[in-house]
Amino acid sequence: MKNILLILAAAGLLLGTSACEKNFDPVISGVLTPDKFPTTEADFELYTLTAYKPFGSKWGYSEQSYQNMFFSPEYGHHLMFDISGDDFSVYTEWGGQFEGFSKGDFSFLRTQGRASHFEKVRHVSRMTQTIADLQKAKISETKKKQLIAEASMSRGMTMFYLLHMYGPVPVITDPAKINTPAESDLKRPPRETYVGSIAADLDYAAANLPKTPAQYGRFNKGLALGMLMRLHLNEKNWPKAEQAGRELLTLGYSLVANYPNLFRTPTE
Repeated sequence: MKNILLILAAAGLLLGTSACEKNFDPVISGVLTPDKFPTTEADFELYTLTAYKPFGSKWGYSEQSYQNMFFSPEYGHHLMFDISGDDFSVYTEWGGQFEGFSKGDFSFLRTQGRASHFEKVRHVSRMTQTIADLQKAKISETKKKQLIAEASMSRGMTMFYLLHMYGPVPVITDPAKINTPAESDLKRPPRETYVGSIAADLDYAAANLPKTPAQYGRFNKGLALGMLMRLHLNEKNWPKAEQAGRELLTLGYSLVANYPNLFRTPTE
């Protein structure tokens, strides 16, 4: 029995030594630096995917502080803007802030701080820098326009939701102002200037996004036109709203004839 144990111990030591010798060889896969990434078309594709970060369907994500998503179940735009009112029964069960939203009582948002949505002004700056980097990228013009359109869609839609919650907010849409004292300027821009920036982003997105993206879930032309129509409706610019709506209908969309059907599973 003693000999068997000694043999097993020796075998284990031999295997451990052999494994250590092989596993201690480092594998260097490269270093990411601003002068090396992004450079290729595939790099810029990955780089631009940050445009989708605030638009997931989960609860939130970490970005310096916890961030609520625009499509999250609790703090999403649907619950904030569309359901609060007579269409939604008052939620009296325990959990989250559903009760406040269902009553149309938004007073609790005053205590949310950066954990709510105002931190999204940083995302606007991030998309401004992304667009500037894409404009200088040495990639195909077709791919460049598509990626700039995705970043523009993300920036425009973020500013649209911020407008609904806070009114015009100080954001940076000029890349030359990033990392300068201009970032400390907290004066609200004129509403027409702010709305004009949103419209410009959504116009570009509508003109350059595909009708049907290669990957499910990415921004498309219909979304851009739909957001543009909502923006103009919100600003009571009826001719522009009608123009965007009529262009949207040419893509094969149609109005739902029965309003309650919007809340049933087949039309989700």
